[in-house]
Amino acid sequence: MAAVLVQYVVLRGDLARPPLSWPLGAVVAQGCHAALAAVHGYREHPDTGAYLEQGDAMTTVVLEVMAAPRGMMGNNFLKKFGIFPHGIRNNSLTKFGIFAH
Repeated sequence: MAAVLVQYVVLRGDLARPPLSWPLGAVVAQGCHAALAAVHGYREHPDTGAYLEQGDAMTTVVLEVMAAPRGMMGNNFLKKFGIFPHGIRNNSLTKFGIFAH
């Protein structure tokens, strides 16, 4: 059985709450940018091609962290959810990647 490919986008929840109080659109834009940048950054990786070939069956899961203490949004954070990434990229305030699940 082939691995199920899921794109995970991890967003900082504190961005939308005081004192930062980002508008919802700005937080959504961060997630959209992260998802697209991950696909672009890993466009040559076979898992990315396989993920995109799923078409309407592509799955993206958005996870929230309350804030981003140093190292919280890296691979160790994702492993707490049972997500074992083979590659992760950093896009300013957002971490993202496409992972075999």
